[in-house]
Amino acid sequence: MINHSQRAWLGAIVLMLLPLQAAQAQVQDNSSRATLTVTGRAQDGFLDAPPQDIIPGTRVIFEITGEPFQPVVLAVGTAREPGVPLSTYGLLNLQNYTIVLNGLDLGGPGRFAWTGADGTLSLVAALSVDTPLDTEFTFQAAVGTDGPEGMILSAPERLRVRLARMAYLANEESSWTELYGNSTFGTSHVKFHEDLDDNESVSAYAWSPDGSMVAYIADQNYDTLNELFVSDGNSLNNRKVSGNLIVKGSVTDFQWSPDSSMLAYRADQDADEDYELYVAQADGSGSIKVSGSLAGFGDVEEFSWSPDSARIAYRADADSDGVFEMYAAWADGSGQVKISGTMPSGGSANSGQPVWSLDSTTVIYLASEFTAYKPEVIGAFASGAGSWALNSTTISAIIEFQLAPDGSRVAYQGGVNTGNVQEAFACNLDGSGNVQISAPLVLYGDVIEMQWSPDSSSIAYLADQEFDGYFELYVEDADAPTGAVKINGFLAPSGNVTDFGWSPDSSRLAYRADQYVNEVYELFTSMADGTSNTLINGPLITGGDVYDFLWSPATDLLRLAYRSDEDPDSGAELYCSDPEGLTQARLNDTASYLGSSNYRWDPSGVWCAFQDQGNNLMVNDRTGKEQHQLDIPGGNWIMSFAWSPIE
Repeated sequence: MINHSQRAWLGAIVLMLLPLQAAQAQVQDNSSRATLTVTGRAQDGFLDAPPQDIIPGTRVIFEITGEPFQPVVLAVGTAREPGVPLSTYGLLNLQNYTIVLNGLDLGGPGRFAWTGADGTLSLVAALSVDTPLDTEFTFQAAVGTDGPEGMILSAPERLRVRLARMAYLANEESSWTELYGNSTFGTSHVKFHEDLDDNESVSAYAWSPDGSMVAYIADQNYDTLNELFVSDGNSLNNRKVSGNLIVKGSVTDFQWSPDSSMLAYRADQDADEDYELYVAQADGSGSIKVSGSLAGFGDVEEFSWSPDSARIAYRADADSDGVFEMYAAWADGSGQVKISGTMPSGGSANSGQPVWSLDSTTVIYLASEFTAYKPEVIGAFASGAGSWALNSTTISAIIEFQLAPDGSRVAYQGGVNTGNVQEAFACNLDGSGNVQISAPLVLYGDVIEMQWSPDSSSIAYLADQEFDGYFELYVEDADAPTGAVKINGFLAPSGNVTDFGWSPDSSRLAYRADQYVNEVYELFTSMADGTSNTLINGPLITGGDVYDFLWSPATDLLRLAYRSDEDPDSGAELYCSDPEGLTQARLNDTASYLGSSNYRWDPSGVWCAFQDQGNNLMVNDRTGKEQHQLDIPGGNWIMSFAWSPIE
């Protein structure tokens, strides 16, 4: 039985609890299925209903009734005791359920996905019915688990629903490029701005982190004068946010602040060809220069926001033309400070976007700051209080670094002083704890790529570690290396691993390699300890290959989308597979092939968007059974597309 505290707390990001009335619960069990219906509203976070047992393994029916609503991503919170990890209760039986909306059977596994966040569990359901957002309806649902006591999922009457939307650039109505948007199901097509005149075009765009707005660069007001605009997802509240540009001035690039309230942008707004850094309010209420005074011919190059949206770090030759250093400023334009140390003759901050520590106190970058022409990984306080080298002093020719996802450590690639061999290392942000990640390499061997695991515990790297010129995939502990584990299987003569990627739960890696037949590249997965090496793709046609792949972001139901030649048609197809290669579903229509490698999972990991051979923008669920067209049928060329975040 479930005790009162275990079923009391409803932890869901998108649920809004309302004050309550009595609730009732009942179980129907006919040995093959069980339905637990919860009606009414929760009171003070508690369900006013007796606990019920559901036999693990029985089929669970989710009953949803109420007014029709738009296709949405629906999240349902998990009843659990506050502060107790979800793993304490065991795993939900996710293989045996059905969802019914207003009496319509919407199916079960495959149509819907589960995602976990911060100890809660959410049911993500793409429901194909029409209606407005933020509607009120009765959600009658519950599920048993195979945990020791079972748990109850439930929801109040009012649910705030969020729709994953699509933005895309296309010349659908004319020969110039405009910005459009649509719902996951292609039912609410809009243009994000007013109609553009001849030869005016949108050149770049990005969703705000909260998914509510789209910013874009366009010569919308004056031909060839590229300015920065923000749209709320339609053409009705479209506003210019950049300041007034001089003749021939232009906004070249921009970034949203993490809190979605501001945008930093680079422009020659005040003087032609003098590129400076500005911050604009997303509501269009004003903009301000934050980069201060620059030396003659000085320019701001790369820049990035601090995670707390308070500061911006930027690379510029502000003090001496051609000598690039690192700076920081507050978002209100105050407190400009050089954070890099005094550069030696020949010293400079390398090209590349500065990286912030997660606590917004430190900026990390590559620079020849202590020795001329010797790039090192540098950490600097955003306040300007000092900088230091993170890497070991015996390492030189550093070409790349990566901050761990949890912000705890930095991985970097560099060579020892005795040669130009590239190896992988890791250290703490203060420069302590330097360890070598890659194992000893064969003569002339190199590490050519590395990636942190999403949980920051391990680093995978690609290297010709055992035989010069033959690249294989390895994993090593990021804190205390004990000997790298080879991930790929035994390769065919002259075989190589070409590229790889971690699963979102850090349990596996997927990689492409000519592992079985030389020059025939296929998709494989292995566990992070090197076991369970598995071929993912189906049989390839003669001359066929797997060209690329992409993990779904869902951590609870792992899936891979990949592009390959498996059918005897005139081009590559898009497939979705489980990580064991047991089931492959074709996502693009069997009458077409995939025209490009441009495909993207939505944030929930339920839907995959892609461009087919006719350059139509399509979306399909991961079972391959629910295909929709997102662009205007018969439209013209699509340049790019991007899913909105769901916060």
